[in-house]
Amino acid sequence: MKFDPKLYSRPLLILALITTFAFFIRLINLTLIPVFADESIYIRWAQVMRAESSLRFLPLSDGKQPLFMWLVIPFLKLFTDPLAAGRIVSVIAGSFSVAGVAVLSYLLYSNVRTSLLSAFILALVPYAFFFDRFALVDSLLTTFIVWAVVFVVLTAKLIRLDTAMITGFFLGFALLTKSPAQIFLFLLPLPFFILRPEGYKKRDLLRTLFLIATIWLIALAMYNILRLGPEFHLISLRNKDYVYSLSEVIRHPLDPLVSHLKGTLSYFFYLLTPPVFMAAVVGFFVGLKKTPRISLFLLLFLLLPLLAQDFIAKVITARYFLFLVPFVAIFAAVGTLSLAEKFSRTQKVNLSFSILALLIWPSLLILRLLVRPQAAALPASEHSGYFQLWTAGYGIKETAQYLRQRASDSRHIVVGVEGFFGTPLNGLQMYLNDLPNIRIFGIGLDLTRVPDSLKNALAENEVYLVINDSRLFISDPQSVGLKLIASYPKAIQPNGTVEHLLFFRVGESSSVASLK
Repeated sequence: MKFDPKLYSRPLLILALITTFAFFIRLINLTLIPVFADESIYIRWAQVMRAESSLRFLPLSDGKQPLFMWLVIPFLKLFTDPLAAGRIVSVIAGSFSVAGVAVLSYLLYSNVRTSLLSAFILALVPYAFFFDRFALVDSLLTTFIVWAVVFVVLTAKLIRLDTAMITGFFLGFALLTKSPAQIFLFLLPLPFFILRPEGYKKRDLLRTLFLIATIWLIALAMYNILRLGPEFHLISLRNKDYVYSLSEVIRHPLDPLVSHLKGTLSYFFYLLTPPVFMAAVVGFFVGLKKTPRISLFLLLFLLLPLLAQDFIAKVITARYFLFLVPFVAIFAAVGTLSLAEKFSRTQKVNLSFSILALLIWPSLLILRLLVRPQAAALPASEHSGYFQLWTAGYGIKETAQYLRQRASDSRHIVVGVEGFFGTPLNGLQMYLNDLPNIRIFGIGLDLTRVPDSLKNALAENEVYLVINDSRLFISDPQSVGLKLIASYPKAIQPNGTVEHLLFFRVGESSSVASLK
């Protein structure tokens, strides 16, 4: 496979522009959506790991792989806003995924238009755009999976050791990011048999098996770096909290499979948007007719991980399937180009019109996410988690700013916060990490009285309470010495109710005040 710079200079320039475009649109209003619960945990871990080198494997204490947090650490030095520092890692990862899907598409179809359109679709599809702007591990997992598949396809075509080694490194990085990457230990050998080049002989089988073994060896060696952490065993233990065992799945094979499949279908339909979803379906059937081996390859890489998660997962959410979106983008590009070729007389005009028709809906949804994200048409489960319930971090940054001002003259401040992890606890710790005179700790859920730990701190400290109103069961907070400083509303829930983050000062009985 020869590379001619002159032949590919224009497509590479266009791809660079698409990737740059994807990067910069993901930066717009990057912190407009407040911190999400899991984000606050990951960024807080990164802050602790940065401060104490002996805790570089801290995420293992919750059964999580630490690579994402390791990558956040240097950005904490560059950004004053810790939320921006965490989210920029996902923005960069998402941009690399855009470039990777273009390379993968070209390796499969040897068609520049399919390649560039695949990248453009991934750049604009709301599924990728939405999650590439959160400090979550899923965007990083996606880019490592995409590039691992790129190099395994190269390896299958060229039967080369160097590309096999690179595949192993990318798969290893994926394993250091999130557990679902383990599925690809079993999937990556498939291209050697589905996409094998013409003239493949039986003697090449030994070389193929050697290359597969090389990929596995490198990936698993990288994963076993985590054994340096004292709580490596918690990864498998915590995984049991999220997935059913094989024996449980056998006992109830359709439960929750059926409901999960319905949920997964709705994620792809709404977050891809209907035009892209339908174009992907067309692309699959067109591919079955014209390029059956390639379509089979993409289908297996799309369907097997999807079914595996829907079979064994106790709970699913849209971001769990983000790493499958690049494969859908390739199908959508194939479908769009096929429809453009079939239904028009002038290929150039038709292609432009088809791309516009395909992407106008995703573009409008992205615009809404950039300006008024609460009003964006998202699946109900995603809207509730990021905008409506306790996991949505509305008011946390404003509360932290108020506390920062109060702590500016070195007064000692104690803050009791609902729960023991996530928002609002880790969110406040994240924003006030640099202030040693503010102590923040969790006080549990469903508060029926002011905890003694807060009352006892009144003698020498200013004391505050931060809690969501759904967790507060004190009918008259002012009567027990809770002065409301601010109430921060979240998005309206389907039943018309609105949850608020309440910010109290403890020990005062004067009239209720409110910050706007």
